[in-house]
Amino acid sequence: MESYDPTPLIDLCEAILADGELSADEVYRLSEFLNATPECTLHWPGKELATLLVEVWKDGEISLDELGQVAGLLVEIHTHWHDRIAENGIDVPASLLPAAEQEDAEAFSLPKIDFKTTITSFTTGAYEYEVDLNEPSCTCDDWKEKRSKLPRGHFGRCCKHIISLMKNVPFRGKVRILIDAFASTGTTPHPEREWCAGNLDGDNVFVSSPAYGWSDILVQSSEKWAHYKYNVLDSRWAYQKEPAQANVLLEILTDAFPETAQSKK
Repeated sequence: MESYDPTPLIDLCEAILADGELSADEVYRLSEFLNATPECTLHWPGKELATLLVEVWKDGEISLDELGQVAGLLVEIHTHWHDRIAENGIDVPASLLPAAEQEDAEAFSLPKIDFKTTITSFTTGAYEYEVDLNEPSCTCDDWKEKRSKLPRGHFGRCCKHIISLMKNVPFRGKVRILIDAFASTGTTPHPEREWCAGNLDGDNVFVSSPAYGWSDILVQSSEKWAHYKYNVLDSRWAYQKEPAQANVLLEILTDAFPETAQSKK
């Protein structure tokens, strides 16, 4: 008997999370997917999703609190799935490490590394992608459709496959830490956002310029990373997920990108 492949459901969950929003329509679409593929409800994560969705749809409506519950479970699923695939990273040979001047680089530009390899799809294993760390570039759809036109060295060129390689390159500097943040949270940088570093009680913080109203905020605490999204137009956190010391983080954001404060006026 073939083992169950959760990839189609995982892909749907990832797509729903991608924009920082969760609507009743998206929850309904998720419910329809589970109804159409009942085998999903016998395995993780469909079983957990089905149990929650039965509860939230009992009265035929979904409240903001219930949207938050569904969003929280989707985030947990994303984190668990990321932990399962995190071991797919490939070590980059030490002889190909970037030049020493990259160690103290403050700009969020990627070092040139003369290294190419093939990475098998993190989900199904059915596809292979060619990754080149020199530009960097990748043959996956995410890179070709969203990142390929960015200037060479731009941090937004990092798809998940590039991140998985870069996290194993032992150079130093702010961009190195930012790569670790994305690798740890299993997320990727939005191609249209720029980055700035900050500090919160001795821990690293990275904030992004807004794109389509949203800024990303990555916070390190006890060597762990958390990824938050803040809507600068509506003054709200995605999925009702407000971080500790939210006001301080927003000060870091507005100091780094003053337009985030102006956009609310």
